[in-house]
Amino acid sequence: MIAIQLDQKPPHYAPGEEITGELSWSELPVDCTSLELRLFWYTNGKGDRDLEVVASCRLERPGPIGRQRFAFSSPGAPYSFSGKLISLSWGLEAVPLPGGDSLLVELVLGPSGEEVQISRQQGAD
Repeated sequence: MIAIQLDQKPPHYAPGEEITGELSWSELPVDCTSLELRLFWYTNGKGDRDLEVVASCRLERPGPIGRQRFAFSSPGAPYSFSGKLISLSWGLEAVPLPGGDSLLVELVLGPSGEEVQISRQQGAD
């Protein structure tokens, strides 16, 4: 079992703000040699899915049970947004390597820590 506990609730961050928390684990797969925590963004919706890992940290030989504090500086872009056809979301993912079940925790990155809402204006072409 893997858990990610973020210090900020709700998990909304402005560009440059620190994303901090604690990663904890127990009962990792026997062949687990490392545990990687990734900060990334991804798109959902119509068309191809895009994904980019912007920061990561790796714990070598994490042991069967443990916990570790983490800190990432949130990047300046891209912002989290929701539109009619596509949305962009941010997440933290903990991945035991090699293989194993990962855990994803979503967060928001945007101006003043808010997601940008994109909607088509009436009369606009």
